[in-house]
Amino acid sequence: MKYNKWKQFALIIFFIAMGFQLESFLFVPGNDSFVWFSCGLPYGVNAKQLLQWYAGICAIFLYTSATIERETADNKLNQLLRYKTRKHFFFRILFKHIGRTCLLLIVLIIITGCIRWKFEFYDKNLLTILDFRNIIIMFIAMIVLATTQLVLEMFLPHLYAFGLINIYTLIGLGLGNSEKIKLLKVFMLPNLLMGYRVEQSKQISAVVMIVAIEIFMILLYAKLSKNKNICGVIT
Repeated sequence: MKYNKWKQFALIIFFIAMGFQLESFLFVPGNDSFVWFSCGLPYGVNAKQLLQWYAGICAIFLYTSATIERETADNKLNQLLRYKTRKHFFFRILFKHIGRTCLLLIVLIIITGCIRWKFEFYDKNLLTILDFRNIIIMFIAMIVLATTQLVLEMFLPHLYAFGLINIYTLIGLGLGNSEKIKLLKVFMLPNLLMGYRVEQSKQISAVVMIVAIEIFMILLYAKLSKNKNICGVIT
């Protein structure tokens, strides 16, 4: 029951966030794409605009939180018997978590795009203003962050994992292209959620980097899944 309440709360934030984002992005010059959410914001924006854009991402993290606790609840542990190994069971959880995250991101992009299309881009051809490169990079970056959240939930309560992934993402987005980011490359990842912050000449290298990070996180998740005591639950 408590998970349903969290999801209902997350959905409310999700739809409120879209209203905030529409207000903010109507005044972003050059952002004339149907998938404007994947374009994100350029460097140097104020904190209000950044938080308006991020509200939708935060809602997705909230909605998908507590995956490990939910899937390893007492009534779910019997499902372990259906799988040959623990690895199969926990990878099923991982793929389910990533799929849910991607589905919510698709919904966010389409709904916000349709709302703005209705008011601004009704006279343009949809196929000519889509930017698939931004979408691909954004989705891969979001998958990495979702996997990181799941890894944190393997040894932390879900609220702590939710808090940490949001703090990390906001720090990365806040640092942006400041001089500090050159010393803290680990915070560069969240900026790949925004197409404005990925130079066209560096798109391929960005994809290679985040794919490598995702492989590392999956390997770490696989190693942690061997632990018999996951987040206080004996599995």
